[in-house]
Amino acid sequence: MNCYEMMILTNPHLEEKEQKNVIESIKSYIENNSGKVVRIDNWGKRSTSYKIKHYLEAYYDIIYYELEPKYLPELERRLRLKESVLRYLNLKIEKEQIQAIISTPYEEENKTEIAEFEAKENDSNFIQEAPFDNLNEEENND
Repeated sequence: MNCYEMMILTNPHLEEKEQKNVIESIKSYIENNSGKVVRIDNWGKRSTSYKIKHYLEAYYDIIYYELEPKYLPELERRLRLKESVLRYLNLKIEKEQIQAIISTPYEEENKTEIAEFEAKENDSNFIQEAPFDNLNEEENND
């Protein structure tokens, strides 16, 4: 059985219940085919870098799972057919990475960092510091 990491971007206009149903349907497919879902990280609604199927936002989820390789093409086919799935990416990862993921509590560690970053990002007075602050001083010295 191989280990995989899948990031899924779903339609931002879905209700929370519908979005959870999409993730649950993927989880049930994996489990019904002798696979094992190790962890699901829900990142919530975020902005995308560019338009994906005419949307600039999406719900981001990451699923870490184990599955026989012969079931992967059918899983990907189902994802392509779901209108609510905007994009997905499956990556094969090593068994050791799965063990590290299991031992790291995502929600507890990262939620505060993410909340702080988003608060700064949404603050209209927040100006990101330029990495070359002393560049103007050097130009004036020439």
